[in-house]
Amino acid sequence: DRRVTFRFAAPNATQVSVVGFGMPTIAMQKDAKGVWTGTSEPMAPEIYQYNFMVDGARVTDPSNSRLMASYHRMDRSGLLVPGDNPWTPVDGTPRGALAQHLYHSAVTNTEREFYVYTPPGYDPKRRQPYPVVFLQHGLSEDARSWIQQGANTTLDNLINQGKAVPMIMVASLGYGTPNGPRSTSSS
Repeated sequence: DRRVTFRFAAPNATQVSVVGFGMPTIAMQKDAKGVWTGTSEPMAPEIYQYNFMVDGARVTDPSNSRLMASYHRMDRSGLLVPGDNPWTPVDGTPRGALAQHLYHSAVTNTEREFYVYTPPGYDPKRRQPYPVVFLQHGLSEDARSWIQQGANTTLDNLINQGKAVPMIMVASLGYGTPNGPRSTSSS
């Protein structure tokens, strides 16, 4: 029914809730063993980012390996509520390849990363060049952001459905300064 139940062990905490982007705050209740539980209302199919608020401190979900990047930090947990949208993986859909690359930026004098997606059946010797789409992340995000938000899965699904042509996708780190955006450079 697209409800999500969150659990968090914090026996000494006095207040725990779930807060996230695009979702209402979920108050949690503690049981006799110190495990806090809260269940959402039905959630629309989407990729959500959330944290636990434990006595006022923001904490990622220690039971969830899907972490969402913020520039040089992994500070939000990720949750896919599956549904009828392009970023939900579809069984049997051929998958493209995703590769991480590093390069030295002369502008920032630092090592930078970028990701390259190639479509299923990619042929580097194909006579007709593949279109290339470059994705730029948002403020305080990094090169992984589009991947974590399902851009490669979206392309797999749309190409398989004939709604997009096979293409190459590049997602890079876009800050022109070595410390990223000013809002994160001091942290």
